[in-house]
Amino acid sequence: TPSPSTSSAPTSGSFTSPPAVTRMVNDKARFSEIVEDLLGKGALARTSVSNDPLVLAERLREEVHAAPAVALKMPSCASGMGNRIFDGTALREKRQDTFRALVDRFLEEKEWDGAEPVLVVEWHRDVLESPSTQCWTPPPGDGEPVVEDVFQQLLSGEEAVFQGAVLSGLP
Repeated sequence: TPSPSTSSAPTSGSFTSPPAVTRMVNDKARFSEIVEDLLGKGALARTSVSNDPLVLAERLREEVHAAPAVALKMPSCASGMGNRIFDGTALREKRQDTFRALVDRFLEEKEWDGAEPVLVVEWHRDVLESPSTQCWTPPPGDGEPVVEDVFQQLLSGEEAVFQGAVLSGLP
């Protein structure tokens, strides 16, 4: 059972992040850029980002030759709701038009706006942990950000759809 927070963050009233901040911190494309800038490409699964369906289809075709599983990923969807996982081995001998059809179907199902970038990522099925931090950032001048705790996300299915979280055993 999670213990109550002992931080100095507000415990009454309603506090939410501005929508632009919420979108930015959930943006997987931006997150990938930041990780690469700070830690280098080796810290990420292979990732390509584009908002051109032809480029996405080509990157998907290339990635299935390099990885056992590949995903198309909407950068702003919560959890696995924006993921589609493909068996790389099953697609290796397919023609280019197959990849374009897969991309087009994915974009249609996700109601893509035609502008948001989409990720093509090497998908790792052997992930052991999915930690998440709960932070509170006060308005400017009202103190320092507070890290509430580290949680272990509970994910289900191959597309790793978020089901909840519990306190993590990570240090």
